[in-house]
Amino acid sequence: MLKVIGKLDPEDSSLTVDEYVPVSFRCPSVSSVPSVWWRTGNLKTSLLEIGISNSIKAIYDVTAVILPEVSIRHSSFDDLVQGSPEEISGLPLVDIADLADDDRIVYADEPHELISYFEGDSLYIWFEEITVVSKYYKTGRIAFGVNALNEICCVRADSLSSFEIDMIKPTIEN
Repeated sequence: MLKVIGKLDPEDSSLTVDEYVPVSFRCPSVSSVPSVWWRTGNLKTSLLEIGISNSIKAIYDVTAVILPEVSIRHSSFDDLVQGSPEEISGLPLVDIADLADDDRIVYADEPHELISYFEGDSLYIWFEEITVVSKYYKTGRIAFGVNALNEICCVRADSLSSFEIDMIKPTIEN
């Protein structure tokens, strides 16, 4: 899992929803080459890629390439809302010491089953069993949920319009 070691102040970012790639987040001012691409999902019918700057260790890209079927509301959600998780403004910096290579792009695959669902105008993508989120790192319309071990366990796309939700649904529903 990606362990959070700090934060970078909020940066200009964009969240794109389209018919080909369901959700894509970019923070171009942070991107760097070489990069680490941390990938999760079952890597066949679900794939989420997270791009991490090799130099400053900030997440600058999230691409939901293939998502599993989405439900309107996940039954476990109510158990997770015990109080309000702290919301920190900024991009998470993550520990990539075991992954980074100064000379090349690195792809690190860590298979997990993805769970995705809508809650109001947000799309949640979990890549660990659904667990209580202790805090969110948020920049623009994207938030990274962090568990008690300070590991990123979910990504949340916020403030989706009804048009964006309608566009996402056919790409990920069976």
